[in-house]
Amino acid sequence: MKTISRTISEELFNEIRRIELSVMHLGGYIQNPDCVNESNARINFINFDTDYKLIINRLEVLRENVFNLHDDIIV
Repeated sequence: MKTISRTISEELFNEIRRIELSVMHLGGYIQNPDCVNESNARINFINFDTDYKLIINRLEVLRENVFNLHDDIIV
């Protein structure tokens, strides 16, 4: 019986964990409302949006890689 590649599975698992940490980092943009004010709100949001888009791109690549990992053994 075929199984998914242990090496690729481990790499993808580690990427999921890295993405998890990146998502947690997004919370920092709103965690302390006393630190976001009219002088830095715009740049704060731009940084949030940039990080958000990078995470979405990484998730799209991850989805494709997980599909390929499983597709290799689907009969």
